[in-house]
Amino acid sequence: MTTQKIKEELLKNLRNRLKPEEWYQIDYSEELKAYSEYLEIGYGGKQLVDIPLNVVLNKYVEQPYIEHIVEQIQNLVDFSRGDTRKQEPQFSYADYETIKGNLAVRLESISKLEEASGSVYEKHPLGIISAYYRVKMGNDDGWTWTRVPVHMQNFYGVSKQEMIAQGLENTKKFSISRVFPIKIRETSCMSLVTTHDRNYGATAFLYPEVKGELQKQMRGEYYVLPMNVHEILIIKKRSLFTQEEIKELQKMILENTRGKDYLSDQLFQYDWKRREIICCGKEKEMKQRNLYGER
Repeated sequence: MTTQKIKEELLKNLRNRLKPEEWYQIDYSEELKAYSEYLEIGYGGKQLVDIPLNVVLNKYVEQPYIEHIVEQIQNLVDFSRGDTRKQEPQFSYADYETIKGNLAVRLESISKLEEASGSVYEKHPLGIISAYYRVKMGNDDGWTWTRVPVHMQNFYGVSKQEMIAQGLENTKKFSISRVFPIKIRETSCMSLVTTHDRNYGATAFLYPEVKGELQKQMRGEYYVLPMNVHEILIIKKRSLFTQEEIKELQKMILENTRGKDYLSDQLFQYDWKRREIICCGKEKEMKQRNLYGER
């Protein structure tokens, strides 16, 4: 039975068990309208629970115990409504060793913070690194990506850093990095960082091996220009371009970037001594921190 078929059966059973004043709806992803990400159940206009269906159902694809899942959801709804006879239910996710291979990450815009609320993520100078649960939909229809909810992290008792690190390790394997040197006047002073399919290719900038490759190509400090969530342009600091010219180039690129592909409108630079990315314009602040020994 496919995941989509299980979802249809689950919602059919759930509809028969919910009280008339309760409601549910599916939060569909923007890219794959036919596949649900979250099941929201509410009462009297108030949302009670928000369940990541793709995560819950992945355990039951081989043996879809629909009644068991529906009972768990009903108990959670009753508990959320304040039924003191109910104990807070715990969804029996598969063990961590089983699911950790499905974790993945994406480098996203800081504007996604509200959307990422309640899920596992950490901030990064270029935006946020979000943890996702990646599931094959079957029949070669691709993959569905679901944000990892914080309660799933708590269920496994692992830190968000551990989940993100595991997701990054997995992402490197299926989203292969590409670092293309760009020559200007016969001089290699730029590189384009992306992935083989250019789908959220900016995430490749997080890969340790990409950072190592950039050190070889740039041989020192460099500017980091986020073109969009798919590509990042790297420019050698001691090159043919001034910082002002690079900012003008970035302005032109951003004017042609669609909203959902937007990553950042800031220009960054790699600080060779501190081995970190800083936002251009904050160099004085960094020098003061160095002077007083702050990090």
